[in-house]
Amino acid sequence: MLTRRNFSVRLFWCLVFFLCASTVLCACSRRPKLIETEADPGSLALDARGRYLYVACEGAEKLLAWDLHQRARAGLMEVETGPLRLYLERDNRTLRVLCGEERMLMTVVVPDLKCQDTFALPDSCTALAVRPEKQQFIYSSAETDLLRTYIGKNPLPVIEIGMDPVDLLLQPDTDLLWVANDRAHEVVAVNLEQGQIVTRVPVWPNPRRLLMDPMGDKLLVLCRGQDAQPSESKVHLIDLNYRIAGLTWKAGQDARDFALGTRGSTLFILTADKVIVLSLRTGAVLMEIKTGRDPQAIAISPDGKAAYVSCREEQAVFIHRLDSQALKEK
Repeated sequence: MLTRRNFSVRLFWCLVFFLCASTVLCACSRRPKLIETEADPGSLALDARGRYLYVACEGAEKLLAWDLHQRARAGLMEVETGPLRLYLERDNRTLRVLCGEERMLMTVVVPDLKCQDTFALPDSCTALAVRPEKQQFIYSSAETDLLRTYIGKNPLPVIEIGMDPVDLLLQPDTDLLWVANDRAHEVVAVNLEQGQIVTRVPVWPNPRRLLMDPMGDKLLVLCRGQDAQPSESKVHLIDLNYRIAGLTWKAGQDARDFALGTRGSTLFILTADKVIVLSLRTGAVLMEIKTGRDPQAIAISPDGKAAYVSCREEQAVFIHRLDSQALKEK
């Protein structure tokens, strides 16, 4: 006979079971999806429509194109020179593939992954900048600590840039190119028309990546900080009007890459084991997202609903779904 007491007990345990099951289902739904690369994914490039994701696998010497709408591989290209970094042009049809140790720049038509051109470089390369309107290519070399500039394939005089240049960024509507010098613990501004350095700005140790803030008046510098005491990563903000360093924000440990949120209000920082989301206005931590082992690069979808993280040891790109409400400042 089912008494009121027995009924209450059964109802209680049913509710407990339901809540536990719901928790498990929610946890499962939050688990990131994977793009299996069967190789060592590194640099990423995502087209402006959020349709195709391009993945460089340096050690495996492969270039992968993934159709995010069809959730299927759209192309695979063997790259004997080992792709180090990817740069997608604004036309979404031209992909520049920088092959560091093999000293090669490849131009690839996408999404077909058809090699259009190759250009042999005189030394190993770390980063690339392109001014399409001037047919100008600039690349840095940590091997020689030089900045090399070409008009088409014709070289211009080299510039001794500093110790271990690892990233380049053009300042919009100017002739300035910013260079991150890792071991010199500085960023350098080069006037490309004059062919000379015009500014050196000391920053936190080991500047690794450069971004422009949405307003175009600040340079964001991701500093890995492995030479700092204590070792800590930071984001340094440089005022571009006065060319001086300003605020610094904490960025966890062993930061590798960073990306702006779609609306320009957040900054996604990729560390050794997670993604830290900062407010671009205050530097406050809004969220932390656990990711895969040995992450290398991060890209944010144009609609702001996904973060793509290449994880070398996992041989996969992790797709983290983003909650826009959770990313709002409290």
